[in-house]
Amino acid sequence: QPANVDYKAIVVFNLFGGVDSFSVLAPKSGGDCTELYNDYIEARGVAGVLNTNLLQIDASGSNQTCSDFGIHKALGEFQTIYNEGDGAFLANFGHLFKPVTKKDWLFETRTDLFSHYKMNQDAQRVDAFQEQSGTGVLGRLLDAMEKKNMTVSPISINTLTVMLDGKPETGRLVDILPSKGGKEFDFENKNGLNFADELVTAIEELNAGTKVNSGIFANHFSQSFIDTWNKTDALKDVLRSTINTAISGTRGDDFKQVLRMIKSASERGVNREAFVVGKGGFDAHAGVMANLDDNLPDVNNAVGGFYRGLKDINMLDNVTTIIISEFGRTISPNTNDGSDHGWGGNYFIFGGGIRGKKIYGEYPASFRETDKTMLDRGRVLPTRSWDSLWYAVSQWFGVDNNEDMDYVIPNNQNFGCDLIPDSVLYKNGVNKVSGCSGESVDVQVTVYTDEARRFTGEEQKSACKIAKNQISSELNTTARCTILDQKVIVEKSGERRNRQLSTSQAQRIRVNFKTAIYTDYKKDELVSGDGPLPSLALISQSVVGEITTDPNNFKNSTGESTVVADGIEQPSAVPSSTPTATPSASPTTNPSLSPTENPTSSPTVSPTSSAASNPTSMIFSYREGGGDIERVVLTVFLSVLQFLY
Repeated sequence: QPANVDYKAIVVFNLFGGVDSFSVLAPKSGGDCTELYNDYIEARGVAGVLNTNLLQIDASGSNQTCSDFGIHKALGEFQTIYNEGDGAFLANFGHLFKPVTKKDWLFETRTDLFSHYKMNQDAQRVDAFQEQSGTGVLGRLLDAMEKKNMTVSPISINTLTVMLDGKPETGRLVDILPSKGGKEFDFENKNGLNFADELVTAIEELNAGTKVNSGIFANHFSQSFIDTWNKTDALKDVLRSTINTAISGTRGDDFKQVLRMIKSASERGVNREAFVVGKGGFDAHAGVMANLDDNLPDVNNAVGGFYRGLKDINMLDNVTTIIISEFGRTISPNTNDGSDHGWGGNYFIFGGGIRGKKIYGEYPASFRETDKTMLDRGRVLPTRSWDSLWYAVSQWFGVDNNEDMDYVIPNNQNFGCDLIPDSVLYKNGVNKVSGCSGESVDVQVTVYTDEARRFTGEEQKSACKIAKNQISSELNTTARCTILDQKVIVEKSGERRNRQLSTSQAQRIRVNFKTAIYTDYKKDELVSGDGPLPSLALISQSVVGEITTDPNNFKNSTGESTVVADGIEQPSAVPSSTPTATPSASPTTNPSLSPTENPTSSPTVSPTSSAASNPTSMIFSYREGGGDIERVVLTVFLSVLQFLY
């Protein structure tokens, strides 16, 4: 084990089936959440938890609509962990491709929403665009730590899970441990193990010496089998070691195995470890209250016992445990007193030294249809993505650079600064969201197309990646970019087209959207030297203009766009009654129809080499570090006249 590298582990407890998590965490009547509780009960009906069945928790300082919340009466251990400051709730988290609203979620979310299998995969992969296909978020985290020469270990209890899969080229396999401990595979004592003779014969043949006609995978299979056999022998004493902490319920043995492995980490020479434990049975299409009464005590006992076990071996702050489910369920009940497949849900995190006794995320401010999170049938639109949570956990685990973060959380850029850093979630966290500590700007964009359609998520990501890289290079800083609020507009005939009235009867199609640019650039903290420092707004406008006028970046684009950065004053369409005393730095692109009465006595010495391709371009220069750097910014349309509707 490398010196001065502390052991850290992540444990994920996956509640499969879609737990009704708005019965796990609910507003409580009697305090400042009374109005929200009344909303809740009215909307949920038989699927709502009555006030008398809620265990109170205080969410003061959590930036929620109110602070008096309650958790299901079967989760007393959760209440204890929360009140001791070691646990926190995650309100309305779920799988997202980008921040969305009730207007655009259907188009911007390209997955099989409300599907058990797909949403479970999405929650475990945390890779909306499948940029790291075949991997899970924990597997990629271990890949990143292994790159730092740490010894890592992925372990699942009883079953395979994609969450632990890293890149195949690492050659690292997931260890699957049985709840009851490993059995020795000893041929010399085969009768004592009750192996059937047919099985023994088959194994001996599979692992015999290869022949000319042996399959090409024979050696690989045999080596894998021997490696597994050897690892089982090496772990048999660990898996049989005594755990003094009592953990009851059907998942008690699962968490005891996890405790045994954590306790033996130093002995095994492991720096970073990830575990997944699962429990099903939460798909409550009928009798949701009875379902929770049956299943939640089991979850409560497992979590409470594991929490005490970590404290007993003095490893609570070294292990972050997260309880998740593939989705929440509908707020509205169905005719069978159950709830159906939903989207956003409420989850729980503890250990690792988190800043507990809080509710992170954004719990719905209302359960009425008018609320920004309420979709049809009471499905709740998530306000936080899984990416947001795993950003903080990854930093805590040891991810400390943008390259590794973009590998572990491939879609983190798509959320701009709507991510949680470890400095917010963890007491000892020191990291912020990269690219979010400095200036930001919104760039309003119109792109003309020959087909009425929105731009796909892939197109948005690709364009933003180019913009982010160019702006980072221009300003020598870290930048982030995301595209928001797409709107497709079909212009009427004769509508003003850039600077000219269109005489064509053909329709013009434009896509309006906002490009949000975030950076670590802090202009006020820089020394200007001999000239003005660069403007983020001007550079962003320039870069976005170049990208949006390139038809290769957006399918069906005509190569025409207008780009306006917020904060840049645009030219007036009405001429001033008082002429300026300072000549313009950029000549007009439209020659005068009448010659001047007093021609200049000195002709220009530097005529233009080519005609301008766009109505307006900007040229600016500045000094940096004592040296002159001239930047010529071309191909940027400025919005001179308002569009006529």
